[in-house]
Amino acid sequence: RAALPAVAAAPAPLIGMERPLEERLREATVLVVDDIATNIKVIAGMLAEDGYGVKVAISGRKALEIIPLHRPDLILLDVMMPEMDGFEVCRRLKADPATADIPVIFLSAKDQADDIVGGLELGAVDYVTKPVDPAILKARLRTHLRLAGTMAELRRQNSAVADNAQLREELERLSRYDLAAPLAEVLAASGQLLADPAFTANPAHRAR
Repeated sequence: RAALPAVAAAPAPLIGMERPLEERLREATVLVVDDIATNIKVIAGMLAEDGYGVKVAISGRKALEIIPLHRPDLILLDVMMPEMDGFEVCRRLKADPATADIPVIFLSAKDQADDIVGGLELGAVDYVTKPVDPAILKARLRTHLRLAGTMAELRRQNSAVADNAQLREELERLSRYDLAAPLAEVLAASGQLLADPAFTANPAHRAR
């Protein structure tokens, strides 16, 4: 008998099994990117007060090195930095599928409409002008972490639904195979018996 087709393992239960979103947000990690140490100290201290994990980078290039190793949940990114400005860092992040979904909030003293629109068009979720108001920054950060968490949850749920649909299709194919294979064997055996002259010559067999 032919080997049965392999059935994929059932996916881990994701829908409704995750911890509450607000609980996970309290464990979020934020990467602060700024070339001025004082700015980093102020913002990092502000975030630490609310319990966020904080990573820091003093240049755009350093940020791009850190992100693949310690993937943050959100990036606070200064615009005006030497060598590589924040716009270029954001452009590279959004061009890489591995980092494209990390929310980026620009922090900058550049407050002209063209600067703000340009930053948002690069894929940043927000643009906060300096000097930063702590209450406003924290509120926007919470909002975008919540949105990012919701989107991640939807992606997990969609993946689970797709995996379950595939599993159901495989099980249906397996069920059809299990029913069809024995029936085919019975029919083949019957055909062989009917084709056997010794079988058909026996009156007792013909009477059945």
